[in-house]
Amino acid sequence: MVIPVYDEDHRRRGARPWVMWSIFALNVLLFVLLMFLPSEVTRILNINLGIVPAFVTKSIDAAEFNLLVPSVLTLATYMFVHGSGCTSPET
Repeated sequence: MVIPVYDEDHRRRGARPWVMWSIFALNVLLFVLLMFLPSEVTRILNINLGIVPAFVTKSIDAAEFNLLVPSVLTLATYMFVHGSGCTSPET
């Protein structure tokens, strides 16, 4: 089941997965919020929070792009952004 409705742990009968429901609600809220942002803002977020392999491997110096987070940290943030279209910093 994708969205847990109950837990089969018989020791805690009636326990609800509040943390999972909260994470799910937060993801839906952020998705809806991001749908209404201008495309330029989403492009900037994708470049800053998504992985740009050239930044991580230091092929291109990321300092000149004034990123919001260090390029190594994007190894954790990339899974929360979904780029649609070109997200390369040159375009």
